[in-house]
Amino acid sequence: MTEELSKKVGFKRTRKVEIYDVNVPVQKNKEDCGPLVLVMMEKLIENDGKIIKTLNTTNYKDLLCTWFDPADEAYFLRKKIT
Repeated sequence: MTEELSKKVGFKRTRKVEIYDVNVPVQKNKEDCGPLVLVMMEKLIENDGKIIKTLNTTNYKDLLCTWFDPADEAYFLRKKIT
């Protein structure tokens, strides 16, 4: 949000947001992007967010890289929703 717009709507930034470059599983085709986003969100919140709680500044980069097999998960999600 721009500074000018922030003033107009009364928005005040109270804290800095940290951004991390994280390696995550990616699809090998053009069809599985949406299902994989859903799978990742589901896995992030399952078990009361256990995976999120294990992330820290030293392991965040590669911890999620081998999180799950993207082809298998996309296939199973498609079967589940159709």
